[in-house]
Amino acid sequence: MLLEKNRDRAGREYFLEIILSFLLLAAVGAVFLYEPAMYDAGSYYMPWHGSRMMECLVLGFGVLLGMQIRKQLPDFYGRISGGRKKKITLYPMYLFLSLAGGYALYQPDCFSKYYNLYHSDAYFHSIYRVLQLQPYTEANTGVYGFYGLIAAPFVKLLGGDFKACAVFLALLASVSILCLFYVLENLVETMWLRLAGGVLIVNLYVALTSHIYYQLIPHRIVFVAFVLAYCVWMHKNDRLQAKWQIAGFVLLVLSVIWNMETGIACLTAYVGSCVVRSLQNGSVFSKETIKKILLAVLMIPAVPAAAFFSVGLYDLCVSGSFITGKAFLYPFVGTSYVGKLNIALETKPAAWMLVCLLFFVMVSIVLISTSLCGRSGKTSKKELYLTACVIAAAVQMVYYINRAVYGNLYIVLPVCSILLAYLGDSLLHKNIWKNHFIGNGALRAVCTTSCVLLGLLALQTIIAYFPAEKERSENRDMEELTAFIESVREGVPEDTPAIGIGISELYSFLGWDSGYYGSDIPDLVSATEEGQAYAKEFVLNSESILINESNLGDIVGDDEEFYLDYELVAQYSYGESVYSLYSRK
Repeated sequence: MLLEKNRDRAGREYFLEIILSFLLLAAVGAVFLYEPAMYDAGSYYMPWHGSRMMECLVLGFGVLLGMQIRKQLPDFYGRISGGRKKKITLYPMYLFLSLAGGYALYQPDCFSKYYNLYHSDAYFHSIYRVLQLQPYTEANTGVYGFYGLIAAPFVKLLGGDFKACAVFLALLASVSILCLFYVLENLVETMWLRLAGGVLIVNLYVALTSHIYYQLIPHRIVFVAFVLAYCVWMHKNDRLQAKWQIAGFVLLVLSVIWNMETGIACLTAYVGSCVVRSLQNGSVFSKETIKKILLAVLMIPAVPAAAFFSVGLYDLCVSGSFITGKAFLYPFVGTSYVGKLNIALETKPAAWMLVCLLFFVMVSIVLISTSLCGRSGKTSKKELYLTACVIAAAVQMVYYINRAVYGNLYIVLPVCSILLAYLGDSLLHKNIWKNHFIGNGALRAVCTTSCVLLGLLALQTIIAYFPAEKERSENRDMEELTAFIESVREGVPEDTPAIGIGISELYSFLGWDSGYYGSDIPDLVSATEEGQAYAKEFVLNSESILINESNLGDIVGDDEEFYLDYELVAQYSYGESVYSLYSRK
């Protein structure tokens, strides 16, 4: 009788699992097929959409992968080969992947393609400005933060030019990837899920970066990786003493200086993990818990204030005035920059919906571990790691929500890779619902789907790597660029005032001072009024000036003074850019 009852329950579980698996995988398939319809989703991003045959092969592989994973779930009690019993070190793989991710970013010839030059200039100009020891003002601000203060000393040590910047960012990316692997190792136990998760973490670096776009990669990833690794290390080893909190505070201040958006994500992730730990160890109404929560929350105003003071102190050290609040909060205050970026979310099946669903599941897991759901008195460390990860990714996703461009969602991919691997691993090793057929059937379906998605995306990483690497290799040949630099050196007087896209990079190679320290030219349209006026006055007040010809109209506008007072002396071209040397008549 009991055997018959168990068979009946197992049959109902299996039937429910099949139905839910089909529905979940159909939802994933719909997102996959609608992917090319998303805003700015070119074939560059998705080689697997090159043909219907390729799409069918990828989906077919997904089905086969699902069947194989299902074989690993015979009774849902965690008896899985390659799981907890077999310990195979993946450290060599982690090192290899981190180096591959860093090398993918090493592209020192930004001039060969206009896309590369446009975005590298928007990023490097802020570093070049600090290399010239210039203070920050309302006319002299960068869209992506005060990262120049952190990057410039290292770039200077490595040579001070754009190539040195490329080396620095490559090294920084490699270290940050290792930090993400550290988080993965502490959250995921199953070896093959660690392997797939590790490959997917570097997807953003090795599979989707055939061009230079430092503003996204590694700019918005590095400090998130550093802070998440620090949170895991701190909670894992119970390093909660004042000296370790101070170390965490300093790291958070650096993250805000680096980039305000990233800093907020890091700050809330760190504070959130501390708050959840307090809620795990005591009742929300106890004085001790309230005291710990308040101390953690006090970091939210203290960290930005310390960052503001640090930038102001730099200004004073380079003979400038203490930075204003408007300049510190640029471009979020005093400009229409954020509004101009706005692009509505897709309403068709889209990856952001899956990401939100993943966040919802993770938040539920975290809340269940706290006194808010009746549990207290025990620190559940994996939930603390999860808290930091999901908060960091959710805050960073706000950028995509405001500007729903296909590539921007990849900001959260490294952290979501870890969350997805954790979800599959957690369900592989838990029999949460005991003998409840609905619960077990549903969780098995979720487990299979999350593992299939992780494996499929890891496979796509490998497929996309080689075409992307072929394009990247073209940006590492410095021979033509060196010849162009020498032609400018021979024809243009040293330290001639210069402005335009690519000038910061060119002058860094020359070792010259351009004299222009205002907003980067690619973002000039969104600069403050002071910044736009500064750029125009810089041109009109120069006796001679080297300028990127394509930017002349954007800077001087319809002002006839320039066209009447200046004459063309020489031109230098490389790639798609023409640099014109003008002299006052």
